[in-house]
Amino acid sequence: MKSDLYGKITAWGTLGAAIATLAAVIVASYAIYSQNEQTQHVLTEEFNGARFTQGVDLIIKYNERFSGEFLPKRKKAALALLHGERDNEQVYDILDFFEEIGLLVRRGAIDEEMV
Repeated sequence: MKSDLYGKITAWGTLGAAIATLAAVIVASYAIYSQNEQTQHVLTEEFNGARFTQGVDLIIKYNERFSGEFLPKRKKAALALLHGERDNEQVYDILDFFEEIGLLVRRGAIDEEMV
């Protein structure tokens, strides 16, 4: 009779240990899932911040280029257009510049509002 009682207690103890182990696995799985979700959120924010910074850098570089390298070309292109010259190298250079900006906006490299 004692061995039968001992067997039942051992069985219940084993079942309890199995349930506790299962509960621990569920808690650990949830903790891992929650951590992955938080990590993904942080990485998304960092990516968006880096993308914004890169867009600002591109706009600054293009602004410097437009104010520096293209300043004389802008004046010559404006004069050429005022005189009715459409087949002018400076005009094409300025149009290519704005085409590059448009491509960067369409591809999402820079924000349209910032341009």
